[in-house]
Amino acid sequence: MSCGAVAAQYGAAVVEQGGMTIVRDGKALSYPASRQPVEVNERDLVRVREASRIVLKTRDHATLTLGANAVFQCEPWQSRNTTGVLRMLFGRFRATVTGLAGPDRFNVKAATATIGVKGTEFRFAATSGGNSAVLGVENTVTNAGRDGVDQAVAPDQISVVLAGNPATPAVAAPQEFKDAMRNLDSPPVTSPAARDLPAEKSLVEKGIVSQEQLDKSKAPPELQQQLQE
Repeated sequence: MSCGAVAAQYGAAVVEQGGMTIVRDGKALSYPASRQPVEVNERDLVRVREASRIVLKTRDHATLTLGANAVFQCEPWQSRNTTGVLRMLFGRFRATVTGLAGPDRFNVKAATATIGVKGTEFRFAATSGGNSAVLGVENTVTNAGRDGVDQAVAPDQISVVLAGNPATPAVAAPQEFKDAMRNLDSPPVTSPAARDLPAEKSLVEKGIVSQEQLDKSKAPPELQQQLQE
């Protein structure tokens, strides 16, 4: 972006409780709880503070409720034949997407996953280590790993992406996971718990992921390739 260029507005956020920080052009801008919407632009990095919640309405017809400690960036991206603006870096959100026309979709990029919807409600969680999980709530959402193969996730189903692996086939979500995802708050991104998916133990018990896969996904990057061999 050239000097003096104005970044396009991507959406508007209302801080329902607590506070929010937007990092823009190297400056940290702080916003306390207020009914007044705050403009969110392309290239902004947004952090939801502890004990906080925000509602983001985007220009691509999505309404996202983000819980404590969530971090996202509004940076245009392209992955294979998919494009979008929102990059979810950490935390949890609930999304409702309505009013899209024709082939338009709302797409979200995570560290190793791409989520796409036409019009639906879903919940999403991303860990500090790059693992993520999608929970279908209404209609169907797609989840893909770095291989680009979409898994269709229906209501009450889950699909997981671990450390760059393909998305797991959608299966019935454990009740423990659904209960955990009702809480949109996440631990601080620097805490050990930030590397865990919600109700992670239930995902292993139901055979959605294995403990070995989880352990490999949480290994330091320099060791992950060795563990895959």
